[in-house]
Amino acid sequence: MRSINPRSSILALIFTFGFLPQVASAELRCGWVDNPTPANWWLTDRDGEWILSVQGVGDQDNGFSDIPNDWNFQDQWRETNGSYGYGCGCFEGKVDKATNWVSEVTALTAKSLAVCESDLALPAR
Repeated sequence: MRSINPRSSILALIFTFGFLPQVASAELRCGWVDNPTPANWWLTDRDGEWILSVQGVGDQDNGFSDIPNDWNFQDQWRETNGSYGYGCGCFEGKVDKATNWVSEVTALTAKSLAVCESDLALPAR
């Protein structure tokens, strides 16, 4: 019976799994939430701008329009164009860092404007 060299087994595992594509895991991203015009939604955090929905394209089936919360900003929403504007909030989900599209949304949470205003990593408003 042939014995298995443990070093060979470890190297085989490293080479096998080290070259597999990495599956994106869910992330919590918080920052400025913009809705400047109908169906255009994105979140800007310390890493950049994450697209949730674009007018004429939709949400690319990421689940954004299926979540009933719709962020509910109440008095923490600043109107800049009729009822459209910006707030502070978070989404939980997955992002495609190559395109900046949010590929999956599982939760939305509104925050007070003061949270984003005090975060020095975010652009000032």
